[in-house]
Amino acid sequence: DFEGLTLAAVIMGEAITSIFDFRADEKGLQLLSQIRGRVGRRGNAAEMIIQTSRPEHPIFKMVQQGYSTHNHPLTEERKIFGYPPYIRIVRLTVKSPYREKCAEIAAEIGEKIITAGVKEHSGPIPPPIEKIEKNYLLQFILKFGRDKSSIRIKQQLYELLKEVPSQNLIIDVDPINL
Repeated sequence: DFEGLTLAAVIMGEAITSIFDFRADEKGLQLLSQIRGRVGRRGNAAEMIIQTSRPEHPIFKMVQQGYSTHNHPLTEERKIFGYPPYIRIVRLTVKSPYREKCAEIAAEIGEKIITAGVKEHSGPIPPPIEKIEKNYLLQFILKFGRDKSSIRIKQQLYELLKEVPSQNLIIDVDPINL
């Protein structure tokens, strides 16, 4: 709480909405709402300025209209486009110090995904950072409904993935970042 704070400025506001993550808009709205909440406390008149090259972005309009993290329409978008909490996401990351071996393991995992009956998936694709600690990376993004048939498919997939050496595979259920 900063007494007497009456002006806040956000420079390059579009940076918070340009992150490759389905939660980016919600995180952006949360950050901007927190900033807005810091100015004008204790009844002082206050102003918030957002510099952006994309003023038409829905997040900036929501901030102008007084939306916050508790009363926004973004949750409906998650439902429409199939993101948590309406579905489950599993990220499979394949890693190997050798690019060819990584691609080979990824191809094998791709076959297992199809064999298990996973209907909604993408990959193998390189993540934004393709090599970490001498390991090349490829990843799959899998989407599962929240029903009994999905539970059966996930169990079958996990059984098939047991055959992949653990040093070559990372399984992340409902990853924080995509």
